[in-house]
Amino acid sequence: MIHIGYEIETGKNIEIPETHTFIGGTTGTGKSELLRALIDRTDATILVLDVKRPRDYLGFGADIPLYIQQRMEAMTLKDLMESTERISIKRELPELSRLCRKSKTWEELLEHARARQAEPKTRDFYKDVLEVLIVLFERLVDEFNRYQFAEKVELPNKVNVMDLSTLSDQLQQWILSLIL
Repeated sequence: MIHIGYEIETGKNIEIPETHTFIGGTTGTGKSELLRALIDRTDATILVLDVKRPRDYLGFGADIPLYIQQRMEAMTLKDLMESTERISIKRELPELSRLCRKSKTWEELLEHARARQAEPKTRDFYKDVLEVLIVLFERLVDEFNRYQFAEKVELPNKVNVMDLSTLSDQLQQWILSLIL
């Protein structure tokens, strides 16, 4: 446990576990002060997700590359597309699920969708469903190709900062939802 301070009203010790602690709150609630106290009181490795412009944690630790795991799970991708495009994915979900089972990356999923749509035996209804998925995935792949993403998360420093502030609000929210 890490002692981080005292309760204002009671003076009671406040301690948190050393592993996988999430600190969140609205502006002005003391997140940065708490983080500085944690850094001073622990040898734990810390990952900070900096989401605001101007950046709250610029120069606070060492910047590390962005990382997003390309999950081939239909519900995860449905949530991502709904949050970034602000649409509802309903009739496309079964086809998305089938495509996810056959794919290892988003680019591969896009290739499978195009191939399935081009098959002469594919009915018009499914061609329309696939067209929606293709358009959404083209946008998604284009959005992600604008950024440099790491193959894996590496935390080489005591304090590591991942700058999410250049990403759209919807993409930030989706990334945070995967972490929390």
